[in-house]
Amino acid sequence: SMFTILGLVYPVLLLVFLNLVFRDIWADTHPLFRKGEKPAETNKIEWKMPPLLLVCFNSYRQTLRSFAGILLCMIIMIVGLFTAQLVLLPVEIFVRQAAANGEEITDEELVEQMEQVAIPILSKILGAISGEEIPETPEFLDFQPLNISYASRTSADLENPKSEQWAYYLLRENPGVLSLLFLLLVLIIPEVIIFSGFNQISGDSRNKGLRYLLMRAKRRDIFVGKFLGSMLITVIMLFILIVSVILYMHLKLGIYDLDRMIRWGIAGFGMFILLALPYIALSITFSGLIDSPVGSLGASLGVLVLFPIFAFFLKDAWTPLGFLQYLLPLNMGFFLFHYEWWRVLFAALTMVGYAAVYLYLGFLVSQFIQ
Repeated sequence: SMFTILGLVYPVLLLVFLNLVFRDIWADTHPLFRKGEKPAETNKIEWKMPPLLLVCFNSYRQTLRSFAGILLCMIIMIVGLFTAQLVLLPVEIFVRQAAANGEEITDEELVEQMEQVAIPILSKILGAISGEEIPETPEFLDFQPLNISYASRTSADLENPKSEQWAYYLLRENPGVLSLLFLLLVLIIPEVIIFSGFNQISGDSRNKGLRYLLMRAKRRDIFVGKFLGSMLITVIMLFILIVSVILYMHLKLGIYDLDRMIRWGIAGFGMFILLALPYIALSITFSGLIDSPVGSLGASLGVLVLFPIFAFFLKDAWTPLGFLQYLLPLNMGFFLFHYEWWRVLFAALTMVGYAAVYLYLGFLVSQFIQ
């Protein structure tokens, strides 16, 4: 179950936490690192870490030592595994019903039944995301699975060729259950990862610690270093989450080969790193603009949750206001999992571009506020 996986992952998290976060504390008590003593090899040239990296690693350690860091780790693990359990729930219900009726279903038949149900729904959802026209009949979620085998279908059989081919790519060419989980996490991850950045600068500004940092490092190094520290935390937690989810799904379901899930999991891990870039940059920007951690968190959540709704209604009221929806990379995260490589590349460059713009604007404005 989900709690079994948490029980397996918790010792790993504990070891990582103790070793990486508190290393600077226990290293000072080690005989080789005590004050006044040096390691045996003293003829090596000591490398002085740049201020940007110093800010990055210290920000990483201090965040994980704080309540916000612990909350981030727990939220990512709980939300990720709970979402995986929701994705697997329909499959488990179907298997139980088949067993109650005395039917024996193979893994191949189970996958075929899943595709028969999921592909029509997912193709319509992806068509709405990509802007492809959706047929009026059947209605959006009122569908009738075709009798023709999906393996023998051609482009002439497809109502929406692009969106349905996209659904085929996610559900047939890759582990379908894992693909569905990735699509759900595209919606959830942005709201979760801002917990790694909302307190980075606002906390130092509130307790007057920023003035001491500015005596030792440039404001640019502090701003970018805090961003890199938040990204480091996010990368580690996303890696642990993806590994836990693959392990959970493989042990719980076992209908896909483990090597296929690992390959798709590695690809998804890279895509989620790209997805995290603009949203962490946005939370760092609000952290630099607002000297209250609570205010910074509220502003970040408000923009991510309320702004898309606000932009949608403004677009309906007056079409030229539709440009507001491009202030956030709203649907671009889904295109990171597209079947066409050029769309994936465009989405990746878009994520990097949004992150660069957010950081630059936040840095410029914070100079006048701090």
